[in-house]
Amino acid sequence: YLRDASPQLSIGWFLHTPFATSEMYRTLPHREEILRGILGADLCGFHIYDYVRHFHTSCARVLTIGGDQGITEGNDGIFDHASRRSICVDTFPIGIEPHKFEEALETKAVKDKIIEMQRRFDGKKVLLGIDRLDYVKGLPHKLKALEYFLKNYPQWRGKVVLLQIAVPSRTEVPGYQKLRSNVHRLVSRINGTYGSLDDVPIHYLDQSMGFNELCALYFRADVMFVTSLRDGMNLVSFEFIACQKKRCGVLVLSEFAGAAQALGAGALLINPYNTDDVAVTLHQALNMPQKEREDRFMYMHAHILSHTSQEWAEQFVASLRHARQTSNYDAGPFSELSEAKQLPTHNVVASYKASENSGGARLIVLGLMGTLIDYDSFMNMEPLLPSVRRNLATLALVPNNTVVVCSGRERALMNEWLGDLPIWLVAENGLFIRPPTETGDGAAAWEMLKDDIDNSWMDPLKSIFKYFEARTPGTVTEMQEYTMTWHFNVDNDDFAEVQAGNLQTHLTKVSGRAPVEVGLDMKRVEVRPYGVSKGAALAAILDRLLCTRGGGSRFASANSLYAASESSSESSSALPMASSTALAHAADGSLGERNHFKWVLCVGEVMARDEDLFTTLQGLFDYEDAGVNTSVSERGFDASNSLFTCCVAKTLSQAEYYLEDFNATAGLLDLLAHVTHDAAQLGGSMSPQQPSVLERLPQLLRALVGKQLLFLLDYEGCETAAEG
Repeated sequence: YLRDASPQLSIGWFLHTPFATSEMYRTLPHREEILRGILGADLCGFHIYDYVRHFHTSCARVLTIGGDQGITEGNDGIFDHASRRSICVDTFPIGIEPHKFEEALETKAVKDKIIEMQRRFDGKKVLLGIDRLDYVKGLPHKLKALEYFLKNYPQWRGKVVLLQIAVPSRTEVPGYQKLRSNVHRLVSRINGTYGSLDDVPIHYLDQSMGFNELCALYFRADVMFVTSLRDGMNLVSFEFIACQKKRCGVLVLSEFAGAAQALGAGALLINPYNTDDVAVTLHQALNMPQKEREDRFMYMHAHILSHTSQEWAEQFVASLRHARQTSNYDAGPFSELSEAKQLPTHNVVASYKASENSGGARLIVLGLMGTLIDYDSFMNMEPLLPSVRRNLATLALVPNNTVVVCSGRERALMNEWLGDLPIWLVAENGLFIRPPTETGDGAAAWEMLKDDIDNSWMDPLKSIFKYFEARTPGTVTEMQEYTMTWHFNVDNDDFAEVQAGNLQTHLTKVSGRAPVEVGLDMKRVEVRPYGVSKGAALAAILDRLLCTRGGGSRFASANSLYAASESSSESSSALPMASSTALAHAADGSLGERNHFKWVLCVGEVMARDEDLFTTLQGLFDYEDAGVNTSVSERGFDASNSLFTCCVAKTLSQAEYYLEDFNATAGLLDLLAHVTHDAAQLGGSMSPQQPSVLERLPQLLRALVGKQLLFLLDYEGCETAAEG
């Protein structure tokens, strides 16, 4: 692509023709390559909003929404995850230079031609058509409508004439030759039926016209007759208006032309496929009172004066400069995301040791699916690896450590897998939280952070989820108490992603005004209650912890924190995301001012909606003198006061770092558990260790499917396996 060859090049792309609907565009064999090429531009321009909408929809359905290679739609454009770039997409209605036509009408050459036409068509109403001889111009439709008009309004026979200029186009193409023959046959039939020796209703020319002749025709015409079946803008309509200042002619315009959105309030709009309606509209145009003609004309004339070709060029160039200078547009929750760096494990371990020696409090926030367990194990309902549970317990039992596991899974599953560990649990994306289970006590009670919701909206959506599940092999629908999730992490990604986009679109329409959010990201489509997020739940936990440590009574209610999340959500037209500032300052006194944590690690594979999990933690490390969030890389490595936010399985995130997969997370937890001084004081009963081969056997079996193995037996009787 051009962008790859010249990354610093300022590229603007404008389409002068209509952009097809997504249903049509998806039939192209190279549909993805074309869109990827277009998204290499800084600015994509179209004539009207219909074409912008078609482009957005095609990108969403072909490239998919979310993920590493998809897109996210925003108010001002599209964020391309593959290139990590924001592309501005906007409308730039093109125009003409009216003064050139007005000046031409004052020349002697044009005036002489006008006088000649006045004499030739004296006493007749003139319909004018100027089109390329092309399928999209609808010439057969125009001629059939005129034939129907003359048949049903016989009073106009001999009093109206159509001057049709058909500029030859692609004359060597057989299809266009056939179109030309068809048009000629229609003209001959109509003239033979309704004409005479002295007069014919259609004057047809298969040739282009000079500028002076065109100006004279525009001036003499009473009605401009445009029947385009699909047209980018159709500037012939503008040229007719520019030459009609003295006569206030009527414009009969196809609703499928781009000009219909610009001149629709002054023109008579028609559907070229409806022959009856076109004939009625022609009759209305020929009988229109002078006052109505003047009112309609003044509106259209004012538009062409303010939307000239010069204005179009200046606006497009100015927008291109702005697009190049502005790094991000409002692309929903991805608008401020940057590419994460690989997590420096040695820095994490070193800072953990330093905070332990200094006695500082430590916070460890972890996701579940994709972080502590892989997708296949989850779908097979296999429990967490024993080594992962041991390491979680080891870290959680350290007095200065607080461990939080955030998940979108239901409470029952969280209790089954992690309920006996002394850690905070977050279920259903932050709707429920549960404090650590104390030793010797029963399981702690779950708390619902948002008590003003119901699940009555779920029943109408269940059948939709099941419909797509039945028609997409390998997908699974997960029904929870207040959340519904469709997982499509399957081998046939292309088909599943298309189905996911269709499911998201359908759910958005059907859910209507229900207080829910529909999201597509990380190989799943999810419907959750509005305003619920893991970041808001974590903010509630932190506020409770920090108030308890500080000895104050400034605990903010969960509902107030969710109110901050919802107010932030309403400001975005795309997927809402709670801002870290709103969450951090929702309580009386900011979290940053009361932060007792000197070391924080957050690792998770989260959807875009839950990226506020990272920004909430970044709010803990706001510096009062700077007043902004500062990352580890910005302030330099500080072994005594460090924050590490880390996403899993993706690099585009609010997090500063990333890990490849859940195996990397398990390895990191193992290292932290090994360096914990308190682990030695447990008498080895909770000693961390690497997962055994038997523990990883299901994973190994899946990895070895289709592989050839060579087994070697050494003289000591030890078996080893090497991939062939």
